[in-house]
Amino acid sequence: MEQSPWKCLVILKLSSDILRKIQDRPRPRMDLPPASKPKSTSPAPSPSTMEPVAMFRHANWPRGPIDEDDGFAMSSPPTKSLRNAAGTGKKRPAENGQEPVTKRVRLLLDEIDTAQRAKDGAWRRENNALRLENDRLKKGIDGIWKEKDKARKLTEAEEARGIASADGDIHKKWWLEDAQEARRLKHELDDVVAKSKAKDRTVEQSLVEIASPEGELNAIEKTHAKELEETEREIVSLKIECDVYLKIEEAMENGRKAKSRTVLKG
Repeated sequence: MEQSPWKCLVILKLSSDILRKIQDRPRPRMDLPPASKPKSTSPAPSPSTMEPVAMFRHANWPRGPIDEDDGFAMSSPPTKSLRNAAGTGKKRPAENGQEPVTKRVRLLLDEIDTAQRAKDGAWRRENNALRLENDRLKKGIDGIWKEKDKARKLTEAEEARGIASADGDIHKKWWLEDAQEARRLKHELDDVVAKSKAKDRTVEQSLVEIASPEGELNAIEKTHAKELEETEREIVSLKIECDVYLKIEEAMENGRKAKSRTVLKG
């Protein structure tokens, strides 16, 4: 299955670190027999505390932390060939007179890091240049809009002053004509008000003369109203008494009929 270039780069970086650690270890003397290792009763170490080689050999190899050197996550274990090379503890011999694999890997990684840094630097410079150009264009556009807004406001102010002066002349003329008309109407209104006041005084005198007969009529109407209310109360009481008498008469009639039926049966 095809692997991504970043994954290959991570594998190469890890393999170089593993080989460097293996080479730096002190090698055992060949003339001494290998010492017998006592059986350990301690629990198996966790993958996070194991050495890289042991961690690669672990069955449940986890997603490792982010490498501090290159900033890439150790997302997969190395390939089978690199794992075997790391486990033997031996350097590969030069192939066809070329340099050892570890040195070639280091040189390759250095070249990749240099290219990546150059690419990042070029990207940052291009991004800074684009941002400066964007800021410059934005300031230019803002300045153009400000100039247009300023010119529009000046034009509107001049138009408003011209309209105000023309309106002032027209209103002045209208005010003079309206003032003359208003004075004429005021004189006519004063005459109408004077005539109305004279009529009001005549009406008031007539009302004073009519007021005394109207007061007597009101008193008579109030008296008749009281008498009418008393008469209505008497009628209501008489109706109640008649209803009582009718009920008593009906009860007596029912009693007589019942007595006559009893006599006939006997």
